[in-house]
Amino acid sequence: MNDTDYLLIENIRNEKPQPGLEPFMSEFIKDRLQELVVLKSAVNSKDYCVIKEISHKWKGFCSPYGFIGLEKLSINLERSALESNLSDCEELIINIEKYLEIKKLVMK
Repeated sequence: MNDTDYLLIENIRNEKPQPGLEPFMSEFIKDRLQELVVLKSAVNSKDYCVIKEISHKWKGFCSPYGFIGLEKLSINLERSALESNLSDCEELIINIEKYLEIKKLVMK
């Protein structure tokens, strides 16, 4: 594990949902993982509209569920999709996948 991974894990551990949303965390992450499959497909087909749509939705409701890192990544992903910047979209998708994997482990 490198320093960046350690900091990411520590940041994720400090992310907390708003009171009352805790019971929905597992379903929330499950839904995001399913949408991640759609995002990967959209990147492969250079479908910036789908990338923008999903990332816009994510940036709007991640924070209350305690997914602050995903919100920040989604903001950048939406911007990259608007700019049709494929390489940035690909890199952000990789980072999103890593984030969600770590978040899932931290939630256990």
